[in-house]
Amino acid sequence: MLGLDVTCRAIATISLRQAFPNSAHYERFWDASARIAALSGWLARQIRRPKLRPDDAYTFGLFRDCGIVILLRRFPTYMETLVRANNETELAFTAVEQQDIPSNHATIGYLLAQNWWLSDEICQAIRYHHDQSAIELFESGVPLLSRYLVAISQLAEHLLQK
Repeated sequence: MLGLDVTCRAIATISLRQAFPNSAHYERFWDASARIAALSGWLARQIRRPKLRPDDAYTFGLFRDCGIVILLRRFPTYMETLVRANNETELAFTAVEQQDIPSNHATIGYLLAQNWWLSDEICQAIRYHHDQSAIELFESGVPLLSRYLVAISQLAEHLLQK
């Protein structure tokens, strides 16, 4: 009755949340990820680029910042890092993270996505979603589909913030 697409998205959302037990105090994070994912999927449907599937846009929107939850659980001071990274105007978000911890949420999310057997394009999009040069430069080696996924999710996030 719901349809296969809706059911698959619901299962992905529930599975990702269940992967982090006792993460109920991250409700705002999960809700924001779900909103970005839903709007990203809708935008992909409207844009209709070859090989750009709404389900991929949804999955990327859902997973793109999942490394944040892992780092919040692993590093007690990571919340302060997040605040600094969100307020930083000069450095990339991931550069601020790497000042405080030995990695960043994009790399951690990329590893999680690979572990979940997501497509290479989605994994690459997660890995490089804060690397402006990798997204802008055609020669960067980042697949075109990955760059589309990042662009759609950034637009979705911008629209939701407005």
